[in-house]
Amino acid sequence: MSADTPALDVHMAEYKALVDEIGSRASSSHTLININAVASGVVGGLVFDHPNQVELLLLLPILSPVLGLLWLDHAHVIRNIGEYVEDILRPAINAAAGNSVGSLLAWGDYVGRHERRAWLRFLPLGVPVIVLFAGIPVASLVRTATELSTAWRWTLWIAGVLLTGCFTALWLRFLRLPFTPPATGGQ
Repeated sequence: MSADTPALDVHMAEYKALVDEIGSRASSSHTLININAVASGVVGGLVFDHPNQVELLLLLPILSPVLGLLWLDHAHVIRNIGEYVEDILRPAINAAAGNSVGSLLAWGDYVGRHERRAWLRFLPLGVPVIVLFAGIPVASLVRTATELSTAWRWTLWIAGVLLTGCFTALWLRFLRLPFTPPATGGQ
């Protein structure tokens, strides 16, 4: 079978655009991690220097989970792009190139074999992300629990609990995705 050059060109252009979007979102994700780490360090440093202003720690259970949710949105979109490339675009490119073996763009197959090892996914990704976006806020919530003398502090504390819980639940759901069978259409 011969290659369908116009279709292959369109598919490859789409592939390049999607790879570029993954790169852009990965860069944004790293920026969110950096912002969170710096903000946590600044707030922690301020409280360390001024122990009588422990209420500043209430900023972290608001800021960190919000940044974590933005990070998680990028992670979901990157995952969705990868699934689209693997399930839709890769077969189309192989067909347009006349490759009946399906060996073009096989990186997904290679990575997929290694991502099924739960500990390889959990340790280098799961632990640091949960510490950065939920662990630090939980520590801040615990530390400030005895300092809730005003309605405003209680409001921030409760909002922090809710945001941290929301991020944690969505993060754990995201970590399970590779181990969950895909939903079938039409049900």
